[in-house]
Amino acid sequence: MSRVYVLINVKSGMAEKVARSLQKKSGVLLADIVESPPDIIMVVQAINNEILTKLTIKALVSVENLIEGLQLLPTLDRVFAYETSLIYCQN
Repeated sequence: MSRVYVLINVKSGMAEKVARSLQKKSGVLLADIVESPPDIIMVVQAINNEILTKLTIKALVSVENLIEGLQLLPTLDRVFAYETSLIYCQN
């Protein structure tokens, strides 16, 4: 499995709307609003890096209120903790 953490900054007052929209996108495990910049942390997971890239781009281009400061933090291709896998399988 491949996973990326995406740190997103959005226009003022738009975080909740953007997070709700991202949560509905394929491959998005979570899109949480945080208290300080970045505004949202999104986690995307896929079976390989190629699909991960496509899903991440598809989710991000759907967001109209992005501002500068987007950061992508990909993980190494490794097996994730058992708890994380269970959460993913339940969604």
